[in-house]
Amino acid sequence: MENLIKVLNNKRSLRRVINEMSLDDAESCLLKLQEIIEERRAENEKIAQQLAEKERAVSELREKMATLGISIEDLGGNATTRSSKKGTKVPAKYEWMDAEGTIHQWTGRGNMPLSLKAEINDHNKTLEDFLIK
Repeated sequence: MENLIKVLNNKRSLRRVINEMSLDDAESCLLKLQEIIEERRAENEKIAQQLAEKERAVSELREKMATLGISIEDLGGNATTRSSKKGTKVPAKYEWMDAEGTIHQWTGRGNMPLSLKAEINDHNKTLEDFLIK
């Protein structure tokens, strides 16, 4: 796909490809390309119209709310912040004590902690030896 975009955007490359085609095939490609571009333009115009309608509706709602003295808080919402979805906390899967006597836990996600790697290598253990039961 990337190679096709480079060919289409480079006049010399495009000329080389067109010269290898018959004139009928080249004209057929041109017509198809023009149709696709027109479809894309129409789609972009439709999206722009939908956005404009949405902005007009929001503007009208804000004006009506202002005339009635209604705020976003009255509607039960917060005007400044949006709620963000927080990930669920994953329980620890592995537990070990490092050389200094500190107990560590790891969920098994992401890179393995260096202190756990050291425990595995230094004491000839496997990861399963540190599973929380």
